[in-house]
Amino acid sequence: MAATKKTAKKIVKKKPTKRKSRSSRNLGVLSPQEKKFCTLYGSDQEFFCNGTQSYIEAFEVILYKGQKPEGAGNYMTYDSVRDAAHKLLTNTHICAEINAQFESRGLNDTFVDKQLEKLITQDAEMSVKIKAIAEYNKLKARIREQHDHKHSFAAYDERTDEDLQREIEEQRKFFTKQ
Repeated sequence: MAATKKTAKKIVKKKPTKRKSRSSRNLGVLSPQEKKFCTLYGSDQEFFCNGTQSYIEAFEVILYKGQKPEGAGNYMTYDSVRDAAHKLLTNTHICAEINAQFESRGLNDTFVDKQLEKLITQDAEMSVKIKAIAEYNKLKARIREQHDHKHSFAAYDERTDEDLQREIEEQRKFFTKQ
């Protein structure tokens, strides 16, 4: 019998390398596309607070449905664009840049209207949405609050017609002098 020599191979496991996020690599330095995203998202123009549309424009995304097209290009589905925009909007450096843009414009009617619009169109918190809609309706005077006013005429009920007529004449004299 021949002795067989078994050799054990030493298995070396590689430690998984962590991918650093873009912002941690650059310590808050935004890429030109990220800056454009912030500008579009924070502007009071067409893309205001629309992360998906801002992402499509800033990153020059070509949308597709179904199978990914062949060839060069930044092809993404609408859902993947929405997810990428959401990821950007949870980045503290992106949020800081957008907030800085909001603050630089100052507080004005257009800005406040856009903020109200943002609250109305969001679907995350329905109680906030309902309150924002109510505020919008108040501003537009579409719905008026009804207050229960009860007037007491007790002081006038006990007066005679002559007393009331005399008071009316006094008021007329007072207002015609001025």
